[in-house]
Formats: sequence, C-alpha cells, structure tokens
Amino acid sequence: MIQKSTSTTVEFIQIQKVLRLTHLQLAQILRVGKTNSERQAHELRELYSLIQEYVRPGQEAAWLRMKLSGLAARRPLDLLLEGKVRDLTVELRRLQEGQPV
Repeated sequence: MIQKSTSTTVEFIQIQKVLRLTHLQLAQILRVGKTNSERQAHELRELYSLIQEYVRPGQEAAWLRMKLSGLAARRPLDLLLEGKVRDLTVELRRLQEGQPV
C-alpha cells in the first residue's frame, strides 16, 4: 500500500513537472480534500496519457496554455483549474477518432 502511494506521488510529480504546474494548481486540479479527488486523479492520468500521445514532447506546457478554437478560444489549463478534466479528455478522444475538435 505504501509503494502504491509512493508511485502515485512520483507519477503526479512527473505530470506536474512536464505540464509546469504549481503545487497549488495541481492540488486544485486533483481537488485535494474533496470527495471526488480519486476520480479526478484517474481522469488526470487519462488526460496526461492523451496529451503525451497528441502533443509533441517538450510542448505539453505550451499547449496547456494555448487558446484553442475547439475550446471556444479558451486554454486547456483554464478548464483543468475549473475541474473540467473530463471535458478536455473528451475533446482529445474526439481528435483520436478523427472528429473535428
């Protein structure tokens, strides 16, 4: 059980580093202290996997801060901070299926 916790912590440190998130931003995205935090953690892992698949390595943080037309000219980071991880995941899944985003 401790190993799982340690590996989860290391995983989120990696996500935080690649996406250049502050501790506060990561806590807000994961909804630390809220009842849905485990679900949010799972959704963030899924989203991160899709980001790695569709965003060029080294460009993840820039993509997160870029206004995207498919998001009504909003930044993916804005949606993450609002707890809308699922919305971003759905958009990337649409891209994966070849649908317009």
